[in-house]
Parts: sequence; C-alpha cells; structure tokens
Amino acid sequence: MTTAPPPYQPNGGAVTPDDYIKYQPSIQLPLGDHRHVGLLACQRDPLLQRLSTEIFSSNLFVLPPPTKGTKSAKTRKAATETPSLSPTSDTKIYEIECLDTCLFPEGGGQPSDSGVMIVENGLELKVAHVLRKGRKAIHFVEVPEGKQLLIGAGSKVELRVDWQRRMDLMTTHTSQHLLSSLLDAISIPTLSWSLTPYPNPCYIEIPRAPTLEEITQIELRANELIREATKVWVEVEDQNQKQETEEARKSSKSMPKDYEGGVVRTVVIDGVDRNPCCGTHVPYLSLLQSLHIIPTTTPHSSTTRRLYFLTSARLTLYIQKSTLLLSSLSTVLGGASAETLPARVEALVESSKSTDKALKSIKNELAGLIAKDIKADRKGEGEWIKVVHREANEGTTGLDFLGAVSTAIWDDLTKGEKGLLILSAMPTPFVATSTSTLHLSGTPELVSAFGEAIKQVDIFKGRIKGGGAKGRWQAKVEGKLGEEEVAVLNNAALSLRK
Repeated sequence: MTTAPPPYQPNGGAVTPDDYIKYQPSIQLPLGDHRHVGLLACQRDPLLQRLSTEIFSSNLFVLPPPTKGTKSAKTRKAATETPSLSPTSDTKIYEIECLDTCLFPEGGGQPSDSGVMIVENGLELKVAHVLRKGRKAIHFVEVPEGKQLLIGAGSKVELRVDWQRRMDLMTTHTSQHLLSSLLDAISIPTLSWSLTPYPNPCYIEIPRAPTLEEITQIELRANELIREATKVWVEVEDQNQKQETEEARKSSKSMPKDYEGGVVRTVVIDGVDRNPCCGTHVPYLSLLQSLHIIPTTTPHSSTTRRLYFLTSARLTLYIQKSTLLLSSLSTVLGGASAETLPARVEALVESSKSTDKALKSIKNELAGLIAKDIKADRKGEGEWIKVVHREANEGTTGLDFLGAVSTAIWDDLTKGEKGLLILSAMPTPFVATSTSTLHLSGTPELVSAFGEAIKQVDIFKGRIKGGGAKGRWQAKVEGKLGEEEVAVLNNAALSLRK
C-alpha cells in the first residue's frame, strides 16, 4: 500500500525570493490576469500553498470511448494523456481552467499535483488531477450532483495544493537536476529518468555504471551544495523570440509540440547547471535536506543502466527502514554487528548449500532403498503394474523424490521391460498448505492411458493438475490422498492387469 510522505513545513518558514523568476527582455510586463502554463503561480512561486482565483471555463468531463482492435501510436499517446478518472452517479468530474493556479499540471517528468478547490459556502471539491492541454492547465474536479452552479465561469474559488505530495515531487525533481549535472561533469549523460511513486527510490537511466569512487565523490559534492543552500532560479523567455543558441535548440527539442506561443523556462542551479524545464523546483538546495545515491546499478538494456537515488522525506524513510532491517537481521544472527553481517550471511549461505547437498544425497539413498523394496516385491517377468502409496514428511513426498524412486527402479530393470509404476504420496501432518502428489512411469502407452483415465474418475475430477510425456507423468493433487483415493488407484491398476 502506498504511504503518503510525512507533513512538511518549509525550513524556518522559507519563502520564495523575489528574484526566483528572472524575466528576460522578451517578456512583456506586467503579466495579464489570465496566466498560462509556463507562468502559473506554482511555477513563479514553488512554495505557494494556496491561491484565490477565478474560474475561467468549466466543462463536464466525458470518458473517451473505448478503442477497438490495434491502437495506433497516436491513439496510445492520447490514452496516456487522459487521467484515470471514474465519474459516479453521485459525483461528476469537470474540466476546470482557472485564471491562475498553484497546482502544477503533469509535465517535464513531474507528475501532477493534487489538492482541493474551495467554492462558495466553504465547500471543498477534490482536484484529482491537473493536466496541460496546450498552454492551459486543466483541473479535473470531482463535483457532487446538484453543485454544478458553484463552478461556473466567473466563480471565485480558492485552490489548495496537497503540500506533502508537492514537496516530495518538487524536491525529487530538483535532486534529479542536481545529480544529472554532476554526472554530466564526468561524461555520464542522463538518457531519461523516472519520478516513481512515493516512497520508492527514483532512478536515472545512464549509458554506463559509475564506479563506487565516482558515486562517492558525486554524493559528497551534492550534499556540500545542499548544505551551502545553493540558490536555484528560473529564467523565462518568450518562446517565439528565444535566440538561436545551442541552449535554445536544446530547449526547443524538449518542448511539447502542442505548446505554442508560450515561454521557455530554464532552471538554473547557481554555478552548477542550466536546463530547460517546466516543473516546479525549490529556490534553495537546502530544502532537499540531503541526497543519497544507492551505489549499485541495475541493467535496463544491453546499453543502459539505472542509477537509483533518494532525497528529503523519501531518504528519511529509507534510512529508517534500512536501520530496522539491519537491526532485525543482527538479532536473527545472534547480535552480529553491521560490519560483520555480510560475512555472517555468506557463511550461512555456504552452510545451507552444503546442507542441501548432503540432504539430496540422503534422499537419493533413501529413494534407492525404497526402489529396492518395490523391486523385491515384484513377481514374475514381463509386463508388470505396481501401486505404491507413501505417507511421510514433506521432504519425501514431493514430485522430485517420487521421480528419484522411479528413476532408481527403471534404471535397474531389463532394458525394454514393459510395465507401469504408480507412486502416490501425502505429507503428514497434512495442513492447509500441503499438497498430495502422483507420479506415473513406465511404458508410454500405459502411462498416458492411466493418467488420462484417472482424471475422469469422480473422486479425482478437478483435483489433479499435471501431465507428462515419454513414459513420465506427474501431478499435484488437491486435498488428501486417503484410503478411498488409494483404493481407486489400486482398482484402476487392477483393471489394466486384466
């Protein structure tokens, strides 16, 4: 179950500085009352938690019709842009655009904010999702039946952002910019990244795994910049007037195709990084608290690796869980210190392997003795049919053990000898999680005929799951294999002898 990040208050009542947004000469000031994506309140003031504004437009949300057959790339893209919303008979969902908003719409790798819209008489409406459509920020708002008149164009509302979620997303996003810039400095470019659901570690995708020394140095430098409260700001230019520079070309490539006539935002970490981005970012790195890189990477493809990292509330929870895990493991291992845990665990693994090997040898020896008894009880030559039922602990009633008994018997018989060996087993004591087993071996025709026939007997119908080929057939049997079931197996074998 996903857990919400803990409540967060900006350090010492921190506020966004006046120079957080640096408007370039191409931006005409003052800004108009109707703000579009790129100049929203949440992007101008990332620490703003609530905003009084006005509804600009309001439309009933209609679920798109389901698509049939193979989806085109365009259809698949449209489906991913529509949030997963489910109107009910009591609640309708409206697409609402306000003159301005403190709720960030999904974009730039950062998921959408959520929050509430407070309308007339203090009624709180849930804002489940915010989506960018062109330059518009569309709020998907859950409206109870009969309250539609409260959300018409021109209605005064107050928006409140889910601050715990925002701080988690914002601090993680800024951490990614910081980490990617430090990796760039050692020629490891970021190919992509993922802001995973809280509280999981997020990751960036890179072409090679950094060494442990490189990771250590990057983490030390990142936390040094965080302790120094390095400033972060956003430079804003008119999209249509941005100069043709390398940075301009980079930002144009990252710009959505349906975003026209807006602005280009460049997020700057003082002395460290400049990168085009529409997301929300903290004004000081100190609000990240700390950054940790998990030193092991995982392969994503033959040419890329994933490097995981955590910051802020995610890192705090990760440390708590890791500490509890180490403490529990230490207790299990008799109070071993954290430094000796790897060696102790490695020793236990080796001991377990040795024990498993010895147990396998003993089981094979036992299988051979059981096989010897079965062969000794055999009378006459030529075709023979034998039913053997076993009740013992689970270690010697599984299909692997029955298979070993079968192999020991047939390997010792005259080549080409015909017959059918029916081995059944039930573990004792038999508990809710126990499973009975059935193993057939011998002449392929007899094995196949008996296996299919036994499935059709009333007492076994729906209980047997398995099959086989080439003279081997095995199955798990639901429930117990008691006297009645064993009697059925014996009677079926007897009918074959006739």
